[in-house]
Amino acid sequence: MGGGGAVLGQMIIPVPVLGALLGNLVGSTLGAVGVSYANNKVLGICIESGWTFWGLVDQSYVVPEEVLKEAGFDLFARQLFKPEQFNIARFNLPFFQKNSLSFTVVRRGVISFNTVGYM
Repeated sequence: MGGGGAVLGQMIIPVPVLGALLGNLVGSTLGAVGVSYANNKVLGICIESGWTFWGLVDQSYVVPEEVLKEAGFDLFARQLFKPEQFNIARFNLPFFQKNSLSFTVVRRGVISFNTVGYM
């Protein structure tokens, strides 16, 4: 698009270098805006539908720990987890206190360059 803008600018402004420079600047700017707009639309479709568009966009289906903690899940480190032996003598039923339900919406979005995942 920049080269086409240079030719058009040279036709409009007959000064040899000035027309080409201005046309190249305008053409490159329009091309960059067009590519950015198209990239946003493609990523938006990937976020909503899960399509990858022939490998142009990576999909991450792993929910980050920050999102899980914000949603109220208790996380534990697998390295530190040690199971305890079951002892019937010290088995006590804990008091049950009901909690009200709360929902946290987990949404998908762009998490890195051309990568869609959970935010």
